[in-house]
Amino acid sequence: MEKSYEIFCDKCGKVITEVTIYPNGEDSENNRPTLKLSGLGWICSSGSYSFTKNSLLRIANLIEEKRFKEVAEMDYDLFGFFCCKCDKNYCLECWTNITQFFDGDFYDYTLATCPAGHRQEIND
Repeated sequence: MEKSYEIFCDKCGKVITEVTIYPNGEDSENNRPTLKLSGLGWICSSGSYSFTKNSLLRIANLIEEKRFKEVAEMDYDLFGFFCCKCDKNYCLECWTNITQFFDGDFYDYTLATCPAGHRQEIND
């Protein structure tokens, strides 16, 4: 059975993204356990990602308990909106000094500064 969660910006209150968890693969072409991010204002705004069923259930529990640091530690690429130093989530509009880096013609990563002044990688 799927579970959906909206994650909100700790500064302005806007929805950052919607996370939908399909522990039994209900939304996957190959019926594998899947996490889906919906494009509601984040840099890596959409996509489906395969995890083990146990990992997805753990992510769901952590989101329900608002333990976002542990969620981010499981996969920083998917939860780059979380500031590791503040222990807060921020929408793309609240991050500043957003700088994309390229390796030749190919995108490499993005750095940004959170509202509290912490500089970190928000997308890889």
